[in-house]
Amino acid sequence: MNINNINYFNWLKYASNKLLLAGVDNPKLEAEILLSEVTNNNRNKLILLKDSKLTYKQYNKLMQLICRRINREPLAYILGYHEFWSMKIYVSYNTMIPRSDTECLIEHILNLSSNKTMLILDLGTGSGVISLALAKEKPKWVITSTDFYIKTLNIAKYNAMKLKLYNINFVISNWFNNIKFYNYNIIVSNPPYLKNNDWYNVQPELYFEPKTSLLAGSDGLMYLKLICYQSKNFLAHNGWLLLEHSYQQGSFVRSILKKIGFKNIGTGYDYNNLERFSFGQLL
Repeated sequence: MNINNINYFNWLKYASNKLLLAGVDNPKLEAEILLSEVTNNNRNKLILLKDSKLTYKQYNKLMQLICRRINREPLAYILGYHEFWSMKIYVSYNTMIPRSDTECLIEHILNLSSNKTMLILDLGTGSGVISLALAKEKPKWVITSTDFYIKTLNIAKYNAMKLKLYNINFVISNWFNNIKFYNYNIIVSNPPYLKNNDWYNVQPELYFEPKTSLLAGSDGLMYLKLICYQSKNFLAHNGWLLLEHSYQQGSFVRSILKKIGFKNIGTGYDYNNLERFSFGQLL
């Protein structure tokens, strides 16, 4: 490409084609996002600015970023953030990238609750999206947000600080190991739930995400079982447990909740109408 002839329109055409050939979903959209980021222009205005020329600095930066995306590095890691629940969530290689389907779990929690003060435990918080969304919607709730890895927990803390959400307490804990309180109204988690062998069949983007946030033993159920069994010791009377899982694991989670003695057991669906999270109440 001749930099002297590169305007926004020509670069978008070039980048979209490169991303398409690399197998990236929504190549035009992602090219627009990268151009918007580097030129500091609203994406909706790019069509009006299509004849604007790129500077050398902008061109070089864009070529670096497009090369990373062609190698299937996730866009969120390239940008350093991801939009979730109308919030700008900062991410790093130490955190999973938030998935939009987790919003369905959050909506269900909000529908379960009243306006009274609730005590929430979010296990394995990652970038903090579940805690952050609940804290934003319910400022009177008191939320404990945990993760085993300090670098991961620091990202969640940073997100809470940037969003000015002050009703979250952050605790380093390997699941329940460092939890001292025993009367939570809601325990929620989006734990690792992929089978170890699934790692060899995932989309290329997943190779950039932390394995520890994805893999859960030979059957993918290791952490789901652990949380189900141990949560009874930490829930208040009438408290709820909610777990995100793969679309194939709902029946297992329901059966184990029933075996343990939970009531009002059910499973919720994601935006693709697939089973995505299960829940039960301790009466």
